[in-house]
Formats: sequence, C-alpha cells, structure tokens
Amino acid sequence: MKSSTEIREFDFRQARPEEYEAVGAFLDRLRAERDPDDPPIPLEERIRRWQHMPAHIGFQSWVIWHRERPEVIAEAELIVHVADMNVAVLPEFRRQGLGRRLLAPVAAAAGREGRTLLVTTTHSTVPAGDAFMDRLGATMGPGGLGGPRAQGAPRSVRPPDRRQLEERPQVRRIRTGNAYVNEPMLKLNRELGFRPYRSMYIWQVDVSRVRAYLNQAGISLT
Repeated sequence: MKSSTEIREFDFRQARPEEYEAVGAFLDRLRAERDPDDPPIPLEERIRRWQHMPAHIGFQSWVIWHRERPEVIAEAELIVHVADMNVAVLPEFRRQGLGRRLLAPVAAAAGREGRTLLVTTTHSTVPAGDAFMDRLGATMGPGGLGGPRAQGAPRSVRPPDRRQLEERPQVRRIRTGNAYVNEPMLKLNRELGFRPYRSMYIWQVDVSRVRAYLNQAGISLT
C-alpha cells in the first residue's frame, strides 16, 4: 500500500478541529496496538494536553497524511528539553521508509538546539519498534515491567490504595512497573500476585549516528 511522503509540522496548539481528530485517531490506533486492554483517550483530553503543553519543554511534532484520505499514517515527536523522541507508523504503512523520513526533521531540530543524544522507548507488544531502533544502531537498556492483578486486592496494598479500589468496584486489574534490575521489588510483586504484562525498553542514539543513517539512505535534513 503506497502513501504520500509529504511531512508537515503539526501545530498542536492551534490545529484545526479536523487535524486534532485525525492525529487523535492515529494515536488511538497505536495505543490499541501497544496496550490492547486499555480504552482510547478522549479527544477532548488530548486537545487539553496539547494546548496546555509548557513552552519550555520544546515539544514539536511532524505528521504524514494519507495520499487520498484525511488520515494521519505516521508521526514523529521531539521533546527538546529532555531530548526524547518518538517515531510511529501505522502497521499497514510500515517498511515503506516513512519512519526513516520522519527522523530527518527530528534530527534537524535536535541539532539546532545543540542536542547530541536522543532517547526513546519501545514496547514488547510492538516488535516493529525494536527492529527500527536496531536498524538505526541505537543501544538499549531495560525499562519497566508491569502486570495485571489477581482477583481481590493484594493483602499488602497500602490502605489508601485499598480504599481507592473499594471506591471503584468496576476495576478488575491494576498495573505496576519495575526495572528488571530491581529484583527485591519484582519479588514482592510476584508474591502479591502480579504477573508480567509487557516490557518497555529505553533506547539512546547519538544524533551524529542518526545523521549518518539518513545520509546513507539519501535523505537530507529538513
């Protein structure tokens, strides 16, 4: 399935309603793939977050629209303040070079701000993310580990947490997170009835490596 490769910056503070709707629908599809048990985030909530994003963090976003439909098929984000990037493409449009093309404005923006290193995260439920980082030559470290709870509240949950569960009888599962290196906390979670749900990995890559990767692919920075 071929698509347009025109990259447009997404003005998250002053976008048109149809742009908000398209980007929100795109993010909901990615969320359903990454966290299939979680409900979509209401569009109104997303818009409030975008419009009240603190200016000092330097949040920027770029999107690729479908050639024929008002649909976002790929997006990249950069939070300059912490050099945190995210590149995502809908499943049916992957392996067409869209993610690689979206790296160009990310690397250019990071370079303008004097950033020499970028970080990002991937999830075990979306193997394409790890494959993309491998091709880029990024290095990986372990991230969080979470899991749903067993029937009934764990006996060792602190009283405020137990009260919150009792006030929300519709809640069937709770999720927590731990680094793989934190064995004492992992042991405690196992004793409380938690089981692994998904893994999150933290990656880092030099901006110079991203530039070299793009140059080899014949993509110029924008």
